[in-house]
Amino acid sequence: MAKHLKPGQELFQLSERQEIEFKVGKISGPMFGVLNCPKNLAPGQRVPCLIDFPGWKGDRKGKKRLLLATRLIEAGWAVLRLDPPGTGFSDGNPLKVTLGLYASVIQRALTALAKHPVIDAQRLALLGTSVGGSAAMMAANRDPRVKAMVLWAPRSDYRDTPPNLYWVGNRSQINPALRQSGLRYDFYGQAERFKGPLLVLHGADDKIVPPEQSAKLLRVRNSTDNPKVKTALICLEEAGHTFADFEGEVVSITAAWLLKESGLA
Repeated sequence: MAKHLKPGQELFQLSERQEIEFKVGKISGPMFGVLNCPKNLAPGQRVPCLIDFPGWKGDRKGKKRLLLATRLIEAGWAVLRLDPPGTGFSDGNPLKVTLGLYASVIQRALTALAKHPVIDAQRLALLGTSVGGSAAMMAANRDPRVKAMVLWAPRSDYRDTPPNLYWVGNRSQINPALRQSGLRYDFYGQAERFKGPLLVLHGADDKIVPPEQSAKLLRVRNSTDNPKVKTALICLEEAGHTFADFEGEVVSITAAWLLKESGLA
């Protein structure tokens, strides 16, 4: 593949692209995602798939998401990149979204993939970022179709979250519902109950979500009575919350883990 291509262009050349739409709750319009599948699959061939759910104000088009999708497509996977409610092409009011709504979106995406003719419904993995990581933990515990999970800088404790963190537009409007919904859930318990393989990546210089939260996730997982549960925590020195300037490292670690440790390849 030509090295001068941008990540989105390279992904477009490597894969078949399909728009996925579905309804969730009382939101009048659809949720939106893009499913990229490998080209030239054999008749009846089914492939593993990663569902990628971003964090607050993130969408399906982030650089890391495109790079990771490209790596997985090259390895024979499919990737569904979602726009959360109120971002990208997904309907919804960003001032009213909650973690429960986010988790419901992920579950409906799982249902859509389970019916897709080229997706292996027994090999579905989930990637959640920041507050999307919180929602991913909820969805993984609600839905046994999630067989492996990756979390990028997940928020596991909302008690120290600034009330004005989840702002919209020019910071004049704040979504209080997201933080409030997070206070109702025990995400360490969510991580402990998930029995599939788990990879957590966190930046040591994260000023938004303290890396100590992911360290506690690891301790909770390691205290489980099931010794077969696979858990890995990788803390990247000098990396911040968005892993800016560390995109290549994050993508390489995530792709390698999914292909070798998740049990889905």
